Amino acid sequence: MAVTTHSATFLVSIAVLVILATSTDHSAKFFGNVLKSGGKLDTGESLVHGNYSFVMQKDCNLVLYDNQTALWSSHTDNKGVNCFLVLQNNGELVIISNYRITVWRSETGGQAGKYALVLQPNGDVVVYGNPVWSTGTSNIELPKHYLTMAVTTHSATFLVSIAVLVILATSTDHSAKFYGNVLKSGGKLDTGESLVHGNYSFVMQKDCNLVLYDNQTALWSSHTDNKGVNCFLVLQNNGELVIISNYRITVWRSETGGQAGKYALVLQPNGDVVVYGNPVWSTGTSNIEIPKH
Repeated sequence: MAVTTHSATFLVSIAVLVILATSTDHSAKFFGNVLKSGGKLDTGESLVHGNYSFVMQKDCNLVLYDNQTALWSSHTDNKGVNCFLVLQNNGELVIISNYRITVWRSETGGQAGKYALVLQPNGDVVVYGNPVWSTGTSNIELPKHYLTMAVTTHSATFLVSIAVLVILATSTDHSAKFYGNVLKSGGKLDTGESLVHGNYSFVMQKDCNLVLYDNQTALWSSHTDNKGVNCFLVLQNNGELVIISNYRITVWRSETGGQAGKYALVLQPNGDVVVYGNPVWSTGTSNIEIPKH
């Protein structure tokens, strides 16, 4: 299902809602299975993906569940009241009780910036680091009714399936390295392939131009049309995007190469394409493989 062309019908809607805006409204700072910098989960709220839920419980314990089985917890049960989880702007997770008492912290604080906590489809919860590249084309706000759907309780029926497929595994199979609207480190888009989300598509065209479309309107391009043949886009393990033509000729690069690690290129629902940096924290609970189909 991952390989799509610009003209193909998009069969599966995959919402990667890494909504890293500058709003100070906490209620808008988590959606389905993503919590962004400055956002919080209040008592009883949770991130959800499939069978997995990441719950800020009423007993002040932060727990990751697979259905009813606890996979991980902060071991903070009964250590506070009215507790809430915050993803700080330095990438650190903090559980705070009433009277602003810190109950637990991930001890991962680093450089101030924009981070995203993602409950992934493989059962892992990961905080991803600062963006290293973007098309700068965000042009829509998330509808308010989406924000209502984001607030779920552990016992509630999850009405909307939100798939955030930041699949940063170690496989060397390029064909498995992009899915829907996410390209992971080492992955590539061959000629004619694209990332898709809603009306947006990020296409490696046959003329060697990399283009971001809103329906049929081009929002951004690499300006590399007719500069190569059989071109493909690669997200390198240093976070740099590179377009390569036949005979391994480099046609274009984002010039964002940095520290080697695991990165993710995300076509976001706001019309922006962003490369996110290395993970800074994880529950370490990944236990499933994404089905090949």
